[in-house]
Formats: sequence, C-alpha cells, structure tokens
Amino acid sequence: MSALPTSTPTRGGARRVTRPALPAPVRLALSVVVGGLAILAIGLLAFMVVIPMVMHWVPLTVLSGSMEPTIPIGSQVIVKRVESEQDVARLEQGDVITFLPRPGDNSLVTHRITSISVDSDGVHKVRTKGDHNPSEDLEVKTVKQIRGVMVYHLPKVGYVANALNRDQKSRGVIVVAGALFAYALWQLVGLLRARRLRARAVTDAPTDPAGDTTRTTDHPTDPAPTEDEP
Repeated sequence: MSALPTSTPTRGGARRVTRPALPAPVRLALSVVVGGLAILAIGLLAFMVVIPMVMHWVPLTVLSGSMEPTIPIGSQVIVKRVESEQDVARLEQGDVITFLPRPGDNSLVTHRITSISVDSDGVHKVRTKGDHNPSEDLEVKTVKQIRGVMVYHLPKVGYVANALNRDQKSRGVIVVAGALFAYALWQLVGLLRARRLRARAVTDAPTDPAGDTTRTTDHPTDPAPTEDEP
C-alpha cells in the first residue's frame, strides 16, 4: 500500500504538505549503491586512462591466452617502457614483459621472465614463457626487442579501452568528474534539507495557551510545603 502525502497546520493557519520520505534503510542503501558505483567508475577510469597518461605508461590489450589464467584474454596491461640496457638490468625473474618475438616482427607478445643472464659484453639475455604454455619461448630477448615491463593489468577491460578513442576517453574523464561533483552536491543538499526539516519540526511543535512549548515529565512536581496555622 503506497503512502499518501499528509498536511500539518502551521501557526499562520496555512497547511504544509509533507510527502512521505523513503525509509532510512532504503535511503542508506541507495547512497551506498550510488556512491559505490561512482567510486568504481572513477577508479576504473583512473587506472585505464589517467594514471597511464600521467606516468607516460603504455596501455595494451591482450589478444591471446598464453598468459591465462593470470592475465585473461581481453585484459588491458599497463607497461612501463624499457629503453636501455640499464632498464633491462632492473628486470627480475618473474616480471612480465612485452617484447617483439623476433627481429623484424612488429607484433607484441607479453610473457613472464624465467631467467636473465649477462654475456661477456655486458648484454642482458632474457628468457620468457607464457604462464599457459608448456615450454619456454625459443628466442632469447635483448634490449633491442624488449619494449616494456608490466606495472599492472585490468582483466577484461582491454576491449572497452580499444572501443574508445582519445577524445572519448577525455570526455569520459569529464563526465565521471561531473558525476562525482553532482553526487557530492546531492549529498550536501540532502544534509541541508534534513537540518531544515528538523528545525521546522521544533518550530511547529504544539504550544500551551501561554505560548510556551509543552513538555512532559516522568514525575509530577511535588506541591510546595505549607505551614500549619497555630
């Protein structure tokens, strides 16, 4: 059964219409859901676009299952560029790197480092293997083939990232920022409205004939003591 609006008299004789408010648990649940979705959206957008842009990292989309289940197909991997022998020297066994599989092959592969060695000329030789593959990759990689080391990855997000161009991503940042601002404004308006309603409730409380707000007490006041006449 739906609740109907009610009206209450005010001091001036006019009647103020009060619409039924949502139950407190419902309001709390809505706030939690809206807030959670907003935080999730801005966080996802930050990891997809903002952080790589600020840090000059490169987002790539995984198109094969050689790194499953660690990195599923369709994931977005964010890689930090590897550009020098010194950068390769900082790599460690277990790092996930992106590289050219063979000289002259411009396709990119993302696999895990299984071992690193250094030859007599000080050149680092890196061996790799896909987590899902039964054996190591045949080719040994050097700085000439290594393009980056993975910083983090976002499962199943790569397809979404590929569908958005740079302008759309920029607009997405603006939209999400605006949505967060609107949510914050909504929360502020709700807080101010609640305070105003509480103030009106106190103002419109019933009064006694003398004009004082009536109060109830748990125990009646004892009568003042009297003196017996002699």
